[in-house]
Amino acid sequence: MIKKNLLSKIRQVKGMTLLEVVISICILGLIAGPFLSVFVFSSRHNQQSARVLEATFIAQGRMEKLQSMDYLSAIKEGINQRTEQGGYYVSISLTPYLPEATDVFHIVLQGKDNRSGCEFYVVPPSGNNYIQITEVDSPINLNLDITGNEYALNMTSSDNYRSLTGPLSKQGSNVTVFINMVQYKKEYPVVFNSDFGTANIDIIVYDTLSNRDKLIVNPAMERRCSDFIYRDRSMVRTKVEVYMTKEDTKPTTMLQSILELEN
Repeated sequence: MIKKNLLSKIRQVKGMTLLEVVISICILGLIAGPFLSVFVFSSRHNQQSARVLEATFIAQGRMEKLQSMDYLSAIKEGINQRTEQGGYYVSISLTPYLPEATDVFHIVLQGKDNRSGCEFYVVPPSGNNYIQITEVDSPINLNLDITGNEYALNMTSSDNYRSLTGPLSKQGSNVTVFINMVQYKKEYPVVFNSDFGTANIDIIVYDTLSNRDKLIVNPAMERRCSDFIYRDRSMVRTKVEVYMTKEDTKPTTMLQSILELEN
């Protein structure tokens, strides 16, 4: 009797049909699908955030390195193409800076003992090139001509000739030339000749009472600031970009700052 009842109950228990199993799997897939997508997205986002963080650390390190350099060394650092660092590629650009909308030229004359190891150099507005003389041993003639939004700069001395040409980022409407000779102690004069066409020009000279006669500006339209010893520095707009690959057009991270660097 007991066995018959047990067999009867077993027969009454129904199992899941194949159709029910398939439907259950479909429902489970519909429920799990969005959660799986969220997991994949979260994983990718975390990887991207980690890459951005690594790139930011590299950019910050390069910015701090630039801040510890002298002006000419920093300019040379920025002229290099993308350089590999820690699996990323770093691009640096430095340009002479003024808050106003103007193209800025930096002309620096120094003494023999200086951090840059160079007694004379010129940096144009683009910051991607420069003229330099390691040791000034004769008079220097420097000519700057501006036509439209193009400039031509050439320098001559007894055994040196250097020239630069290039565009002006502000269409040549406003140009500022800083001539910094606070540390210049040589007896050789420097003549700065300029032809600015229709551009609005501002020439600012930082000198000392003992060396101001060593600079001749033609035409004589400069503003002189004498014995401002603390002005032996130049302000530059600095940009550090970090890329995932050498061919990338969009940086993973970018830092910008205005630095005041020792000449």
